[in-house]
Amino acid sequence: MRVIIAIAFLLVQSLSWADDSKIMDIGIFRDISVHKLRISYAHRGYQIFGDSILAGELYEGNVYYVSYSDRKCVLSDGTKVLGTYDTIHVRKKADEAEFKVKTISPSYRERTYQGDLQITPDNGKLRIVNQVSLYYYLAGVIESESGSRQNLEYYKVQAIISRTYALKNEHKHAKEGFMLTDLVNCQVYKNKCRYNKTIYEAVKATEGQVIIDHDLQLITASFYSNSGGQTANSEDVWNVPLPYLRSVKDPYSVGKPNYTWKKSISRKRWLDYLRNSFQYPIADSAARAQAVSFKQPYRKAFFVSPIYGIPLRDIRRDWKLKSTFFSISVSGDQVVLNGKGFGHGVGLSQEGAMVMSTKGFSYREIIHFYFTDIHIIESDLLEYYTQETTEY
Repeated sequence: MRVIIAIAFLLVQSLSWADDSKIMDIGIFRDISVHKLRISYAHRGYQIFGDSILAGELYEGNVYYVSYSDRKCVLSDGTKVLGTYDTIHVRKKADEAEFKVKTISPSYRERTYQGDLQITPDNGKLRIVNQVSLYYYLAGVIESESGSRQNLEYYKVQAIISRTYALKNEHKHAKEGFMLTDLVNCQVYKNKCRYNKTIYEAVKATEGQVIIDHDLQLITASFYSNSGGQTANSEDVWNVPLPYLRSVKDPYSVGKPNYTWKKSISRKRWLDYLRNSFQYPIADSAARAQAVSFKQPYRKAFFVSPIYGIPLRDIRRDWKLKSTFFSISVSGDQVVLNGKGFGHGVGLSQEGAMVMSTKGFSYREIIHFYFTDIHIIESDLLEYYTQETTEY
């Protein structure tokens, strides 16, 4: 009992962020170089600060523009310049406040966010950071990553996965002035949660829950679209073996929209690629035959044989394939790659998890299916053990 309590006490110390009110700094519009944007009202209201000076109020019917000029941010109301600043802050007047932001140069679709906004100059463009609670951030990520048509149990799964990822990687982009991006290199975050309020229920129902390994560390909570019927070992994709990211047979992903794919390449181009990129011995008739008749009934790490040292992940990258899980056949002067799955294949298959949730599996069962030897920690359980510790 003392050991369990001691472990629980350590967990409480290390998981002090279990409250979803934690503020996250998310770099948005990170896939484009923004030179000018428009900010408008969505809900409640905001104050606009240039550095520490109150420069305006954002309410229904008015807009503000921010543009980059000579390593400064220029603020205007559309008719006149209000000031030139190092930093522009858009600060909410109420917790439920929302704002709209549209890039003007270049022009992209308008987005709606919760929380605050910070804009600074950044090497010839604007750096745009949404300062938002983990609660609202997760809701936006879940809808961006998995759509608005899933059920509550699946959204609980995605909430825990995304919370774990966000907290484990919160310093990933610290040198750039924020925690995470809005892109697939972190987690997609293209808007507030707009269409399905069940997502908010899922985030609230799992508040503070994260996934840890036996060393009491947050896991690498990886996910992707479809496993193709079998997940991958972490070392086969990232060279790092992790005990909770083991390959498992996944019947729940079979037959779903991203289960199969196909790509045709000219036979000559394919063989030239193998020779030029990996010194593959295409002059050898046996090796050449293997290169155009490769079979992968189960997930492998290397093409043809490990002796050639050709990682399948490299082929996927070079040819922009949906996955590394493919077999090859010949059709005329073409080689045809018949593939399964969509994504790196390590961890949770979203389409598989969606199917499991409709079959009555709980969010805990789904997470334990895709991640082995892990624990889902609940903040109320940790609080209980903390209270127990005081008795010793």
